[in-house]
Amino acid sequence: MAEAARDLWPPDIDVKSVVPPVVILREQASLLAERTRSLVRGEVESEEKLAESVEQYLTDALKPENRIEYKHTLVLVTPALESYRYVLLSVRHDFQPYPCRAVFHPDPTWDIEGESSLPNEQEFVGWLKHMLARPETKRVIQALLYQAQES
Repeated sequence: MAEAARDLWPPDIDVKSVVPPVVILREQASLLAERTRSLVRGEVESEEKLAESVEQYLTDALKPENRIEYKHTLVLVTPALESYRYVLLSVRHDFQPYPCRAVFHPDPTWDIEGESSLPNEQEFVGWLKHMLARPETKRVIQALLYQAQES
């Protein structure tokens, strides 16, 4: 009879059901298209910023300038207006999805200090819900819908 493999890993290493920001943004992008009958769609553009070199990253991966950073941007797209694109918000994080930093772009006072630091999925979802409900967001979407219907 074969012996069971010895599992020496600590019990708190487990697959957790954390949903990364990019997945949540893609869900919302899809729902926007449903709501607007695809007159305005959401698209998520993702970028990855790597360290200057693998050697540099491996030498001191803990230095902030050497970490891999991911950026996900939610863009409103209007196909009827020659695929006009409007950047709504961006989210950045390192190899771990949380904490993340998020910026709402239509805010006229936006600058780098306007980033929100969000420690976990729950805080990110709350922030995103608030930003999607802001008057600026509604105003932009209504204007895009109006223009799309007129064309």
